Amino acid sequence: MLSRKLILIPLLMVAFACTKDQSKQAGDSTKVINKKDTAKKVKLPPQKNYKRIVTIGKSITQIVFELGVGNKVVAVDRRTSHDSLPQVGYGRVLRSKLVMKHEPDLVLSDIKGSPEEKMNNILAEGVDYVRYNNPPNIDSTKALVKKIALRLNKKTAGEKIIQRLDSTLRLIPTMKKNRKDTVKVMYVLARGTNILVAGHKTAGEAIIQLAIAKNAADVLAIEGMRRLTPVMMQQANPDYILMSNKSWDSIGDKMFEMPVLFDSRARRMGRIIHLDEEALLGFGLDAPQTAIELCKKLYQ
Repeated sequence: MLSRKLILIPLLMVAFACTKDQSKQAGDSTKVINKKDTAKKVKLPPQKNYKRIVTIGKSITQIVFELGVGNKVVAVDRRTSHDSLPQVGYGRVLRSKLVMKHEPDLVLSDIKGSPEEKMNNILAEGVDYVRYNNPPNIDSTKALVKKIALRLNKKTAGEKIIQRLDSTLRLIPTMKKNRKDTVKVMYVLARGTNILVAGHKTAGEAIIQLAIAKNAADVLAIEGMRRLTPVMMQQANPDYILMSNKSWDSIGDKMFEMPVLFDSRARRMGRIIHLDEEALLGFGLDAPQTAIELCKKLYQ
C-alpha cells in the first residue's frame, strides 16, 4: 500500500506541473490578445458635412478645389485669390472678424497663414480650424492631400490627385534624356544686397533634387538658409544659379556687379534661372510641373 502511494505522489506532481504550465501558457496567450485589443488606434478627423469653408494658403486652396469641394469655399486668403471669391488676410494681416464675417463651419490653413492667436479666437466661436505644415517637399505635399481628403471625406478623390502627381513626376527623367551628367545648382534668395543660399532641409534643395540636379551647397555642409559669402560661392562653384522672379527683380541691374556672385561657373557663363517664387518653394500641386520646367532648362 505504501509503495502505491509513493508511486502516485510523483504522478500527481507531474500532472500539477503540466496543469500549471498550461495555465501559464493560456495566461500569456490572453495577454497577447488583450494587447492587440487595447492597441492605440489612429485618430481620424471627424467626418462632418461642412458647408462653408475658408481656405488660407495657396496649396490648401489648390487641394480643396481639386478634391471637388470648391463650391463650398466662401473665402480665400489675399495671396492666393481665386476668381471672384472674397478675400481674408494672410499671416500678420489675418483678421478673425473678417474670417467670421463669412460664417464658416471650417477653416483650413497652412501654419504661416494663421497666427495661433487668430486661430484660437475663431475656435472659441465653435468653428473647426485646422492648420497644416507648409509642405517643404513633394512627399509632404502628398501627405497634405491625404489629410485634407480625409477631413473632407474625399479619400478616393485624394488618391486620384496623388496618382496624377506621380504620373507627372515620372515624366521628369525623360527631360534629361541621354545626359549622364548631373549638374550642380545653387538656390539663392535675394532681397537687395542681402543674399542667402539654400542648404540641406530646405524647399530650395527639394526642388533642385526633384529636377534631378545636385544642390551645389552640399559641399558647404549647411542646413537651412545661410548668408552667402564669396568664399562659399567659390567652394560650391555651381553650374547654375536658381532664384525666384522676386529675387531677380530685387537685385535688378546689380546682378552682374555683386562680388558674392562672381567666382562661379554659373556667373561666368551667365547661367542664371529665375522662376515664380511660389511655384519654386510652395510645393503645391503644380510642383511636379515646375520641376519639369526646371529640368528642361538644366539639361536641354
